Amino acid sequence: MTFIDFLQELKGWQPLIGTVLGFGALTWGALYNYRLGRKRDDAIREREALAVALALYSEIGLIINELARLANAVGGWYLRFGPSGDNVPAHFSDSFVFPEPTLFKALAPKTGMLSPDVLLLVTRFYGYYGETVGHFPHSRGQGADDQLRRGMGLGPGDQRHR
Repeated sequence: MTFIDFLQELKGWQPLIGTVLGFGALTWGALYNYRLGRKRDDAIREREALAVALALYSEIGLIINELARLANAVGGWYLRFGPSGDNVPAHFSDSFVFPEPTLFKALAPKTGMLSPDVLLLVTRFYGYYGETVGHFPHSRGQGADDQLRRGMGLGPGDQRHR
């Protein structure tokens, strides 16, 4: 069989060869497009996780500053007047306005995007924050409002701690 005979034989196979090459090219193009789309989606997810982490970090910084200010006020009271237990005046304890973790509430569904080490630190902070709010002196006898001030106030419709 000569080369010319081989080319003559290939003429009959041209539709099949074209179909196989075309299908292979389409398959390769689809897989490459999928890979590019996946990379884009991963980059978008990473940026969104970073945005969530930065938003929570900024809120944590503000809460820490406010709690430090309140802790200094309570510590100053106890240094000045001694440990008075429940005898902290109502006007003094009512001035403790605890910042509400609004960003944490809003971004709670997206915290699953965070890496496990960051997520652990964030949830640990907000857990400690809820405990800390309960340890600050509050005026007694406020009923339901007193219960609101003991925790983070994450229930629906809760207002800022007063």
